[in-house]
Amino acid sequence: MRNQLRNQGGFTLIEIIVVIVIIAILSAILTPTVAKTIEQSRISRFAVEFKSVKDAMLKYFVDVGEFMPCSGCGGAGIQSTAWGADHGLEKANLVLNKHKPAWKGPYLDIWPKKSPWGYSAVGCGALSPFYQHTQASYFDKDGEAGNDASVHTNPDCVPYPFPTVPNGLDKILDGGDGTGVGNGNFVSTGGGPRHGYYFVGEGPDGS
Repeated sequence: MRNQLRNQGGFTLIEIIVVIVIIAILSAILTPTVAKTIEQSRISRFAVEFKSVKDAMLKYFVDVGEFMPCSGCGGAGIQSTAWGADHGLEKANLVLNKHKPAWKGPYLDIWPKKSPWGYSAVGCGALSPFYQHTQASYFDKDGEAGNDASVHTNPDCVPYPFPTVPNGLDKILDGGDGTGVGNGNFVSTGGGPRHGYYFVGEGPDGS
């Protein structure tokens, strides 16, 4: 009877230690996989936002006949020269005056304020991780330099892990090999895969 009561009293110390060891082993195996999955989902979200801004810029161009001015580059009639400022994809009051008669937006539901890694207004006083770049020279597809529109993101202003992020974007946006360089529709530059440029189109801007 005493032996039966002792056996029903609970787990032994050895059994508890064995369970703890098993949990520790499983945690060591699963944690890197979970972290990798989370990081990949953030990169995928970033790619979706790149595509959304690109689509909005193209719709703006179809209606207005020009791209919006480069955000952060200054120019007459610009409401904000901060890095990542929206120049008319979301809000009518931020549209260049000469573009307002033809503007039929909003072309973007929400102008992204933070990166998937939670960063905003870092380094450059950035208003968004994205930058409407309409004076780039990385994509000269019509033989006319300086009129290449792109969506630009800069980890010096809005940080993200590199090279994993631009390399991941290269795979998703460009079907690339993940090196983040080359002459496709996604290019990263700046002392390694840092600044990302996603090609939108060729055409004049409003500046």
